[in-house]
Parts: sequence; C-alpha cells; structure tokens
Amino acid sequence: MNFFGIGALEFLFILTIALIIIGPKDIGKHARSAGRFLNRFYRSDTWRLVRDTSRNLRTLPNRLAREAALEELEDIKHTLQDSMGELNEVQHRLEQTEKQIANESHTSGDAEENRAQESQDLDEKLKAWTPQATEPNTTKGSSPADESPNKRDR
Repeated sequence: MNFFGIGALEFLFILTIALIIIGPKDIGKHARSAGRFLNRFYRSDTWRLVRDTSRNLRTLPNRLAREAALEELEDIKHTLQDSMGELNEVQHRLEQTEKQIANESHTSGDAEENRAQESQDLDEKLKAWTPQATEPNTTKGSSPADESPNKRDR
C-alpha cells in the first residue's frame, strides 16, 4: 500500500502518533474531518492538475523518443522517395535500351535467320559428305573379311 508516498508501516506510525496527540475520544471526529478534506481535495481542479502534470512528466521521455523516431522516419521516408525516383529513372533507361535492342534485333533478325538457314544447310551437306559407318560385328570368330568394305578402308 502506498498513500502519498507513505508506506504501510509509516502510515501505522502516523496513526499511533495521532492517537497519542489527539486522544481516543476525538480520533473519530478528526478522522471524519480528515476524510472530508481528502475527498474535497481529490475532487478539486488542483488535484486534477497535479495528477495530469505528473502523468505528463512520467510519459515525457517516451513521447520525446517517439517524436525523435518520427523525425528519423520522416528523414528515411524522404531518402527512400529520392532513391525510388532514381530507381524509376534507371528502370526507364533500361526499358528504352531494351526497346532499342529489340528494334535492332528485328532488323537483324532476317540476317540471323539467313545465317541459321545457311548453317543448317552446311550441316546437312557435311552429313551427306561424310561416309556412314556401320556397327562393328562383335561376335566371336569374326574375321576381317566379315567386316564391311568401309571399315577396311580406314
């Protein structure tokens, strides 16, 4: 129990001193008047002002930290926006370069098709020109006479 910053043992000590000073006959009357005083005090604007000021002072460090963090976040936000602008510019340049390459490839695409066709024709001619080898005979007792004439020429 903490009442006005006074602990339980301290409160008991104050009550004992009050009982000794006031006496047992008048303790009820004085306690009632002290209760009325505290009731009026708690309901007063002064107490509300003290309570609100105390709350503001307790939360001040947290508020200041949040505001500082908000300022930092604003700085980060502006930095990110600048970076996004630069990234958009780079992306635009890349798209332009891509379009240029696509246009160049369409114009050179016919030449590439012609080269591909010529390469395919040369491959076909090379295949026709090279002699076709047959599979070697792997049976026992095969003699060179059993082999095809193309293999003997090699």
